[in-house]
Amino acid sequence: MVNGKTLTGLAFVSCIGLAWGTPPSNSDFDSVIHGIRSQTEIIQKSARNDFDASFIPKAPTKETMDWAQETTDLAKKNDRGVPIEYRSIIDNDRDDSLADSNSDIEMLVFISTSMGETSIRGLLESIAGQDNAVAIIRGLLPGDKSLNQTIKQLHTLMQGIEPIPNMILDPTLFQKYDIDSVPTVVVRSHDDEKELARFSGVYGLEWIKEQLNQGASGDMGAYGTVEHIAERNLIDEMQERASKLDIDRMKAEARARVWEKYDFTVLPSAITDRTRLVDPTVVVPKSIKDHEGNTIVEYGVLYNPLNSIPFTRRLVIFDATQKEQVAFVQNLPPIEQKMTVYMTTSIHRDNGWQHLKQIQDQLNAPVFLLNMEIVRTFQLQAVPSVVTANEHHFIVQEYGVGRA
Repeated sequence: MVNGKTLTGLAFVSCIGLAWGTPPSNSDFDSVIHGIRSQTEIIQKSARNDFDASFIPKAPTKETMDWAQETTDLAKKNDRGVPIEYRSIIDNDRDDSLADSNSDIEMLVFISTSMGETSIRGLLESIAGQDNAVAIIRGLLPGDKSLNQTIKQLHTLMQGIEPIPNMILDPTLFQKYDIDSVPTVVVRSHDDEKELARFSGVYGLEWIKEQLNQGASGDMGAYGTVEHIAERNLIDEMQERASKLDIDRMKAEARARVWEKYDFTVLPSAITDRTRLVDPTVVVPKSIKDHEGNTIVEYGVLYNPLNSIPFTRRLVIFDATQKEQVAFVQNLPPIEQKMTVYMTTSIHRDNGWQHLKQIQDQLNAPVFLLNMEIVRTFQLQAVPSVVTANEHHFIVQEYGVGRA
């Protein structure tokens, strides 16, 4: 028997809550058993064959899987229902706002690589240091297959320009202001985003400021050479690539891969029959309160949860990969007024979901995966083990199944 342990984070009582039934109303309890509940949800999902797409892991060696991940991480609905919002794509030390807090206007500078590097850098240099001006690009640069590639190229393009100019990747602004050639500068109100003036073919902002000071407004036309937009609308490109993804196949592959690297909590097989008593008495590290804030157990006292929380379940821990142990567990007689909770230390990796379903069908009950929290709580040492309790102790019974 083990006596007077210090309880860290109330983990002990939390695990008891899982095995007991309803635990005390304490947020610490719920956080400790969250992992087990997550496993339960996965298992239940698999039984219903509705494995969630969020379980799809990234496969960086496959272009389509890269895009599946980027779609999951970056495609978000904005207030117009457009499935993208790429703001602050280029890291800098500035505020994310397009305009200085003291400015009444914003200057949106629409650019494209079709303008050539020299022209782009000239515009970026005129934007640098102006908090109410931002350069905007519509999509991935020609030849790029990922956002990371485009971001790196844009960083390279801005090298040597100080301070770093504001730049974003936002195809929705190209759509909103109907931009079909570059460079185009849209001057808009900071408050309501209403377009005040528009200039095309202008490769610096100083002249535009002069025109604005002289009262220029509306579409001022083209003052120089304009170019087509080389970058495809990123919204269209992502939607097209997403439509080509075989989501059902990827979900099936991800589901099949779950067991390949799963870290099972393995225990050795019991050598002989043995019964041990585990004293759950602990030194409480902080006061335990109920949902109304009333103190249930004072800080620093010796506390045995069994004195106040009846243990109404039987835990059966076994190795589902061992036929003898499965047969032993299957033949255990029921215990009146005690619900049995089954936990396995392992599942066959090559056909994990099928094997898990087979075991659950044999036992006609859910089967959970053992974790170290349960091992530490009940001081498990071998399998199969059956855990019950009397008034003051847990009773851990080990069985030497299949051994002479």
